[in-house]
Amino acid sequence: MMKKLLQPILVLLAAMPLLVSCDKSDGINFAGEYEKSFQKWLAFEQANGNSYQFTVRPLNWFDCETTMTVVDGIVTQRSFRYLSGAPALLPVEDQEWTEYGDEVGSKKDPPAAAPTTLDKIYERARTDLLIKRKNVEHFFKADNDGMISRCGYVPNGVADADVGVWITSIEPM
Repeated sequence: MMKKLLQPILVLLAAMPLLVSCDKSDGINFAGEYEKSFQKWLAFEQANGNSYQFTVRPLNWFDCETTMTVVDGIVTQRSFRYLSGAPALLPVEDQEWTEYGDEVGSKKDPPAAAPTTLDKIYERARTDLLIKRKNVEHFFKADNDGMISRCGYVPNGVADADVGVWITSIEPM
C-alpha cells in the first residue's frame, strides 16, 4: 500500500527538473539577446502607444522593401517598392504601391512582406525562428536601437536560403 502511494510522488520528483527548466527562453538560440531586445521593444511600444512604422527587406535576392504603418497595434498601411532590379515585364503599378485601411493585405505580390506587427515578429522569433534545430545556423541582431533587426536561420550548406526577417528601420509615429 505504501509503495503505491510513494510511486506517484517519486515520479513527480523525478520530473521536477524538466518542469522547472521549461521557461520561455529554453530551447531558443540567442535567448539573452532576444530577451534584452524584447524588453527594448516593449518599452518602445508603450512609449509610442503601439503606433510605429517599420521597414522590412527580404533575406533573398529581391532588392525591395515593404513598410508597415501600425496605429494602436493594427496595420493601417502597407507600402512596397523595388529599390532596383524590378522584373522587366512587371507592370509599373506593381513595382511600387501602397495599401490603406481595409485593403491592407489585398495585394499578393510575392516579394512584398505580408502585413504584420512587431509583436507578431517577436512572437515568431521566439516560437519558430530561434528554436534550436539541427543542421542550421541561427542569427539574431538588434541594430534598431536595441530592437530586432535580423533574425532567423539558414540551412547548413545551402546558399541564399535564409529563413527569417530583416528589419531595416523602426520609427515612432
